[in-house]
Amino acid sequence: MHYLIGIDGGGSKTKTVISDLSLNTMHTAFGGASNFLVYDKNEIAATIAEQIIQCITHVKADINDKLFVVLGTAGAGRKKETEIFRDYLLNFLREKVKNKIALIIESDAFITLEGAFEGKPGAILISGTGSIMFAKDGNGYLHRVGGYGRIIGDEGSGYRIGMKGLNILSKFFDDRIEHTLLNKLIPERFGILSGEILINKIYKENFDIASIAPVVIYAAKKSDPYALQIIEEQTDELLLHVKAMLKKLKTDRLNIVLSGGILLQDSFFTQKLKEKLIQKISGVQIVEPLHSPETGALMIAKRMAENMDSGNNS
Repeated sequence: MHYLIGIDGGGSKTKTVISDLSLNTMHTAFGGASNFLVYDKNEIAATIAEQIIQCITHVKADINDKLFVVLGTAGAGRKKETEIFRDYLLNFLREKVKNKIALIIESDAFITLEGAFEGKPGAILISGTGSIMFAKDGNGYLHRVGGYGRIIGDEGSGYRIGMKGLNILSKFFDDRIEHTLLNKLIPERFGILSGEILINKIYKENFDIASIAPVVIYAAKKSDPYALQIIEEQTDELLLHVKAMLKKLKTDRLNIVLSGGILLQDSFFTQKLKEKLIQKISGVQIVEPLHSPETGALMIAKRMAENMDSGNNS
């Protein structure tokens, strides 16, 4: 028997589903982060393997059953590093799983796009820990805007919003700006009470910068001027993603699914972005996804299984 395994790997959590060839979900497993560019590859491989083992154990897969696995993760944007991690993960799995395994690693954006539109034309705008926009045109070609990572990119993301919020906090600690709501909320919630603590959190304790984003968004809703400026800037950045994608596709009409932890919240940030899209870009329509990202991964896994079976039969 063939089993399909679809994995939606994010910057903070991973969701794994196993199904039959008809895409009937048989079990779901959850785990931690799966971005192998940010976190230790040993930990990531262990997280993914644990979920896969949980799934095949639950369905009582026989040793002769074949596994078709598609991992969608934020770390898959770099081809060389992805190939290295794929080989590493396969070797890791083969030590623990005796089944034959076919594995593909795609970007989390791609599996989201596949699930959202069932492989048909459309676009997704993702803002979670990072940000990126993907679209598939009528000829099946993929187009990308953004996705350059947190050092030089990720505009409009949780990371970028959080970073800007912490920058405001640092200026407050130095008396470069007056008191704002941000300088009350961030210390209260995260215990960052001084510039020294802030430096230690960021540069020694690997603090989750994106976790500040909800506080910034809340402060903007409460009319904090600095938070409002951050939200204006970062929603404008996502607007630029959409405008650039329209140019790439050479069209003035586009259906877009909003995705990622930031945009899936009905927050002040998401509302502001939707308002700008309506006001400034005609022809763009925000639609609901047809399926989840992990289902998109299952769809890709199904095609992989069918192609391999067709090749074996030819």
